[in-house]
Amino acid sequence: ERRVTADIAHELRTPVTGLLTAAELLPPGRPTELVRDRAQAMRTLVEDVLEVARLDSASERAELQELPLGEFVSRRIGLLDPDVTVQVVHESWVSTDPRRLERILGNLLGNAAKHGSTPVEVTVEGRVVRVRDHGPGFP
Repeated sequence: ERRVTADIAHELRTPVTGLLTAAELLPPGRPTELVRDRAQAMRTLVEDVLEVARLDSASERAELQELPLGEFVSRRIGLLDPDVTVQVVHESWVSTDPRRLERILGNLLGNAAKHGSTPVEVTVEGRVVRVRDHGPGFP
């Protein structure tokens, strides 16, 4: 099942890239923005599935680094979405894979933007990172 999922995701990568390229050739306007947005969402989904497949198969190893979590989160969030406020209550050094942590932060911010309401706030307290939006929550 995992192998099939990885194969499907890999096969989808090329047509999705083609969609993104074709979308760039469309005339400006709202329909074009929608096409680009959906094609980018498909690309992100395919990349996420491939990442999970690599992790499940243990074919990719984490590249761990020691880093100050609050500083890392503040810098990355600032690049991903400057409108999000970050508060570092207590700094802590952690051993993590920066690339994967950045991807996780991006997914959390994306979910907050898509399913929540502003403002989005990120708090780092020691080794804990909290992402809070002001949406209705889950029923």
